[in-house]
Amino acid sequence: MSKRIIFILIFISSLSFSQGTWHFTSGIGIGFITKDVHLWKYEVENKFSTGFFIGAGYEYSINENFSIRTKFQFHQYYAKVTVNHIDVKGYNYNFELPLDIRYTFYKYWTASAGVSFQDYRELDDFELERSNNIRTNLILDIAYQFNNNFVVNIG
Repeated sequence: MSKRIIFILIFISSLSFSQGTWHFTSGIGIGFITKDVHLWKYEVENKFSTGFFIGAGYEYSINENFSIRTKFQFHQYYAKVTVNHIDVKGYNYNFELPLDIRYTFYKYWTASAGVSFQDYRELDDFELERSNNIRTNLILDIAYQFNNNFVVNIG
């Protein structure tokens, strides 16, 4: 019985590897908060952050136009905010696991939708809610592929 299960797993994995591709990603990110944020009784100003991300993932092709992809990503963001006329600087680190469905239209354009699970960590001493670290995000994006190594993605 166990030999059959091992054979089935090897067969399924060989099919998935034959229709899919591994990929590595990296890039820069820009973030901003559109709502008012208050820390204690003071309003937070300069709600803008910059950072980078790196990741590795796998994309499984269902047919010529549709594919499913997932990846593991690491994000680091730097933010400088002003609270009561005092500048506060800090970094946050995120580990993210997205899963989305991708549709290719025209030749170099793709659109995708899905969800991601993100482990949000503040690794500085300034932590407010350590117990609320897992976030679920909705992914909607569109991308244009210039060549095999360069893609612009807006989402």
